[in-house]
Amino acid sequence: MKRILLQGIMVLSGLISLLALVGLYIIHYFTENKMGMARHMVYLRSKWRGPQIGPLFLHQWKVLLGIMLLSLIFLVFTKKAFGEIEKKEGIPKLSSKFSSKLLLLYGVCSLLFSYAYFFIAMTLKMREYELSILLLLIQNTMMVLCYGTYLWRTVWLRKN
Repeated sequence: MKRILLQGIMVLSGLISLLALVGLYIIHYFTENKMGMARHMVYLRSKWRGPQIGPLFLHQWKVLLGIMLLSLIFLVFTKKAFGEIEKKEGIPKLSSKFSSKLLLLYGVCSLLFSYAYFFIAMTLKMREYELSILLLLIQNTMMVLCYGTYLWRTVWLRKN
């Protein structure tokens, strides 16, 4: 049952991340080619300019810290799953430190990439940067979940 659950989480998170990339393309297409959507995005961006921009940046950093905290909580759970594995015949010992550090590094880099994309898109006056940051964060979080579940599943299969 646990194997099926881990496989399901891995497939679902990978599928959601792919759908988020498709969503990014669709949003970009409609904001570039359809005037109604382009006007709406310009209207939304104009609402976010001016004196409200300070609290908006503060809110974005709160979201970033919240997502990083959730990533750390997920890391703790995956680290518990990585516990020490006994050396069986022909199966090398899996390094839990390397796997968990790699997962943490990937999560932090992907979240920082999302915020860098947001700030670059804002300075280049792209129309869809508000929606694209949400989709990028969802996509990156799902990729971290997919990667962590894959590592967890691999460790669990070696134990059993």
